[in-house]
Amino acid sequence: MEHHPNFRVGTTGISYFLYTWGLRHIAASTAVTLALVEPVTAWFLAMIAVGEAATLHNILGVSFIITGLTFVTIFSNRKPYNTLRD
Repeated sequence: MEHHPNFRVGTTGISYFLYTWGLRHIAASTAVTLALVEPVTAWFLAMIAVGEAATLHNILGVSFIITGLTFVTIFSNRKPYNTLRD
């Protein structure tokens, strides 16, 4: 089925509008986390929607991103070292 070009522009524009609107209403740390997860989400959706291949590079990249975000999330609640002495 062929879609009209305005349909694609409209849906992309609406999605980016909602994305940026949402980023204004959340904490900066949450916004950074969401921005870093965006490529992972895009890859998963590309695999589902258009049959993107699951190559070793893709899997390693997703693994690095998820591992890094997990590490940052686990250790982000700790106080900095210099404030522990107060």
